[in-house]
Formats: sequence, C-alpha cells, structure tokens
Amino acid sequence: MIVLHLDPLEKRPLYIQIVEQIEEAVRDRQVENGHALWSARKIASHYHISYQTAERALKELARRGIVRRSVARGTVVSVRGEGDRPKPKIEHRVIALISCWQVWSTRPTYTMAELEMLQAAAHTLSARLWGMLTVAPGSGDAPRSFSIENLADWCRVAKFDGAIIFGNMPERGLEWLSEQGYALVVADYDPAGRFPRVIHDNYGGMQAAINHLIELGHRRIAYLGAAHPYHYGVRQKAYADTLREHGIEVDPELIVSVRRKGPVVKDALDLWINLPMGRRPTAIAAGSDIMAAQILKNLQERGLKVPDAFSLTGYDDESFATVLDPPLTTLRVSWSDMGRTAADLLLQELENANQSEWKDEVRRVVAPAQLIVRESTAPI
Repeated sequence: MIVLHLDPLEKRPLYIQIVEQIEEAVRDRQVENGHALWSARKIASHYHISYQTAERALKELARRGIVRRSVARGTVVSVRGEGDRPKPKIEHRVIALISCWQVWSTRPTYTMAELEMLQAAAHTLSARLWGMLTVAPGSGDAPRSFSIENLADWCRVAKFDGAIIFGNMPERGLEWLSEQGYALVVADYDPAGRFPRVIHDNYGGMQAAINHLIELGHRRIAYLGAAHPYHYGVRQKAYADTLREHGIEVDPELIVSVRRKGPVVKDALDLWINLPMGRRPTAIAAGSDIMAAQILKNLQERGLKVPDAFSLTGYDDESFATVLDPPLTTLRVSWSDMGRTAADLLLQELENANQSEWKDEVRRVVAPAQLIVRESTAPI
C-alpha cells in the first residue's frame, strides 16, 4: 500500500484525497497491475478515519476502473498499459449496442432521432448476420450515473466482440472497454481520446441557422441551449462565432442554458420579452427541436405568434417538426446514415484487426446538417 497524506482541513473530502493519491501512484507506475491495496478496514484503522470514508474511496476507484474488487483477491490495481492492449478477435459474431443517452433521469432517455440511429445500426448488423446485445450503463451527462464496476459486471456475463457506444460514455469507460480487447465505435458523441466516432456537424448546422436568420435581417438573435449533451456547447459556440463573423456583438442576456432546477424555457422567455424594445431579440435559435416546440407552446400561451413576434429555428428535424403550428425551420441530419455508418465502421475495425496489427489511426466521420426552411422564420 502506498503512503497516503490525508489532511482533514482541506476542502476536498478525505475519500477524494485517497482516490486521487492512489490514482496518481498508479499513473506514475509507483504501483503495478495486480498490486493489492489494503482493505477499507485496514486503511481506516491505520489513518484514523471512518470505515465508511475508506470504503467509499475504494468503491470510487473501482467505479473509475483503477482497481478490481473481489472476495477472493480483495482490492487489486487493474489498469492496462498502452502496450498491453489486446487485439480484438471475432469469437461470437455479436455486437453490443451500448446506450449512454441520458440527461436528467435515472433511466436511459431517447428521442425519436436517437431511436432511428440505433435501429439503423441494428438493421445493418442483422443484414450482415451479426447478433446483438443491448445495455444502458448510464451516461457522462447524468451525475453519478455511469459506473465501470457495473459495466464490468455486465461484460463478465455478456459475450460480444465489439461495441457501438451511443452517446456520452465517460472516457474512462471507453478506455476500460478498449483495454479489455473490444473493438469500439462511438456514435453521436465526440470523445477526446483516440476512438473511431460518427458525429453530425453540430457547428456547421447551427452556423447555417444563424446565417439564415441574419439574411432575413435579424441581428438580435437569442440562443436557448443546455449544459448537456455536448451538442449544445458546440452549437452555442457556432452561434456566437457566426454573430461575430457578421460584426454582431454577442449579448450574454440573449443566451440561456436551461437546467432541471431552472432556469426553464418559461424563464428565458420572461427575460427576453421583458427587455426594452431595442434590446429584445427578434429571433430565437433553439438548440433542439424539443426546445423549439416548448418555446412555441409558451409563446402561444402568451398570445404571441411565430414568426410575427419571433422567428424561431430548431435543430434535429424531429418527426413532429412539420406538424407544429407553424412548421419549424430546423436542421436535418440523417440519423439512419449515422447508425449505418457506425455499424459499418465497427465491422471494418474487427475485420482489420484480424488481418493486421493494431492501428491507432482515428477515423472521424462527420454527417452534414441540412438547413430546412419552413414557416417559423420570416424577414424582420
């Protein structure tokens, strides 16, 4: 066991101090794979802390994929080095479809677009005579939702050759799966690591929406987004960059990020409608069609019409976009193409792995976004 330096006067909780010090020791190779750590009871006794604190630290290390815990062996370090990574092999002709689409709830959440993507991937795999398994281990978009420990428990039972990860699986989860020898492709998320991925052009799509509004004469354009998923951050950046490219100052009052505990859509509209006429927006770019539909409903409840009061754009071209009143100007992405591409890319990964040495070349496929102009936008 490494020597820990715990300071009860620090702002960081003691269990986090334990986790970070052991994690750093593993990263610096002070301890190697298979090294046994003390039990929670022994750590608690030696450092004069509570058993619950020590146990919480070991659980967090297991959740991060730093250690493995078992009755037989206790808690041991279990992190593979880059050179230890096994080459994926085709043994079962089964692909795991791992859903990490989850934002606020404790269960997986899906839009129709996401289901379309998943279904297209499944059709492509079944047409190539591959079987499928599904699991939803949580998401990096929902606090304390994802656990490597739970994922590892499922993987010990499930038999599959590779996985398509839909949405935001934390980087440590992707690394853990890769270290176990699974071929991976990420769909609808853009991780920092070197993993093949299929994403859509969030930046180019929002850029097209803002350009469209500016061409209609709008210069006071509001943006409604959220903290998660990652798409909203990319779309907000495109919104701000495009305004600046046209010499339009970005007004912080016109940017609202909705959250579960507030602000909500109603709060954003209260803010914008109550601004003085010279500062009130004439158009709203919503980060998704779902948000745009909520905006439309709130405005209609106030007796305000789109596009008379505000021009409005959405994003995703969900199936309901055409039946809104008025039909919604939005960005269309071929979710089916993304699902098919993800499946094809993963099968290529498996086939290439059996023919040649492991390659670290990253393939990043970006699906274009097409501006669909409908009646929710009009000249100022």
